Amino acid sequence: MCTYLDNMDDIKYLYIIVLGDSNALYDMYLLDDYDNPIYRTGDYEDREPELMGIDTSEKIEPTITNDKWGSLCCSYAPVYADDGTLICHVGCDVNMEAVLKERQNYIIYMSLCSVGVTAAVLLIALFFTSKFFARPIRRLTEEARKFTPAKNKSYEEAGVLQMNLKSLDEVSDIYEVLRSTQMNIIDYLNDLSKLEKDKEQYMTSLRQAQDDIKDKDELLGRMSVEVYRDALTHVGSKSAYIRKADELSGMITDGTAEFAVAMVDINDLKRINDQCGHKSGDTYIQGCCQIICNVFKHSPVFRIGGDEFVAVLTGVDYQNRDRLLRQIRAEFSKCYSNTSMPLYQRYSAAVGLAVFKPDDITFEYVFRRADKAMYADKMSFKNKNGSYR
Repeated sequence: MCTYLDNMDDIKYLYIIVLGDSNALYDMYLLDDYDNPIYRTGDYEDREPELMGIDTSEKIEPTITNDKWGSLCCSYAPVYADDGTLICHVGCDVNMEAVLKERQNYIIYMSLCSVGVTAAVLLIALFFTSKFFARPIRRLTEEARKFTPAKNKSYEEAGVLQMNLKSLDEVSDIYEVLRSTQMNIIDYLNDLSKLEKDKEQYMTSLRQAQDDIKDKDELLGRMSVEVYRDALTHVGSKSAYIRKADELSGMITDGTAEFAVAMVDINDLKRINDQCGHKSGDTYIQGCCQIICNVFKHSPVFRIGGDEFVAVLTGVDYQNRDRLLRQIRAEFSKCYSNTSMPLYQRYSAAVGLAVFKPDDITFEYVFRRADKAMYADKMSFKNKNGSYR
């Protein structure tokens, strides 16, 4: 073993060691080199950290260590008896300091090369940037400062850019944009000068146009009010009702609908018109409408026919719909029972209510149930008070 050490410079330590199992914490050293005394058989030392948990009955892979013994590559070869019994291992530690130093020198060399290449690239980039970008842009800036726009000037008189650039496309693009902008400014100023001659006429035309637009807006506003408001009762018209129905159908499709429909049909309107005249009939319609609006005060009310009204209940009115239904029927019944009042002031109407359900595909489904409920209430009124023919 010592002869090996004397003739192989890279081997630093050569020794014989008996390794315990993978759970062992100590190993026996049987023989060492010149640098250390020969151990007595049975002496042991703490197991090296890199051997902790290693199955020593199998091949042990080489390990790299860097501790008090230096930077080493440690390798182990098993020694067997004739019967195949594992006796011990021969440990060989190769000095890695030269390898590590060579690697460190290589890293330093590569780092210096990288710095040099980077510096060269930066210098080349600076050169090309200065030649093809910085200098042309500096010239472009100086020429652009000479631009003095004014009315009734030609491009040359105003100092519009006129350069012969030999640079990359980006600088040429900037030049073209600036030149085009300067030319547009001169064109605009010259056009503005021409327009000023007709300024008074233009302003007169403008004021006239504004007056016309204002008159049209006012007319459209009045037309809109007339279209969506009933002329007699001032509640929503049939057109407003149709728009509301479409809106609710859209909410049903979106899954955000929550409302109820109150269908109101005035009783005995034909009797009032025949016996008291159509003017009294209009008064009768207005009185019935007033009761509807007072009860459903938080909901839109629409007159959809001569004697038919619809209220769309939402919010507070929707939450109190059953109480409001009882209230409006009670008010109509009380008013009709007051025989001391003229016939055209004894307001009466049949009322039906329907609530939107998830299986209603459109608003029309809810309206039909409300109309059916109203019809049942009207039949009850006729059975109780008779029917005018």
